[in-house]
Amino acid sequence: MTDDGLPYPEFLLEHIVSEWSGVNVPLIDPDVCLKVDSSLSYCGCVTPSTKLRQFVYLYQQSHDFDYETIALLIRISQGSADNDAIWDELVTLEFQRDCGLSREQYLAGLLTVAERLEVESSLFEELLSA
Repeated sequence: MTDDGLPYPEFLLEHIVSEWSGVNVPLIDPDVCLKVDSSLSYCGCVTPSTKLRQFVYLYQQSHDFDYETIALLIRISQGSADNDAIWDELVTLEFQRDCGLSREQYLAGLLTVAERLEVESSLFEELLSA
């Protein structure tokens, strides 16, 4: 039920069942799913990975989750696929932010991860084409 006591629209429930099935969140809130997907879509990510959806869902209440942060997370997810070490690094950055890391340092950390992944991907492509 919505905050107004009305049932959620059928299309939203179908979307959650089909697109969010792999997301490991105990009680999925359709309002948060809509917020997450619209934020990702606004930044150009129309088919997010399960890990990206889950990360954004879990940390979406943070004051740092704006379009600048979402865009960096999308860049990271495009280069990381399902690399658990990268997602662990993002969780560590999020914890550091909670413990006093400045917003500028947090964004710089995200940018460092994104750029590192892009360089690694570029090197890998060069090796494959050689």
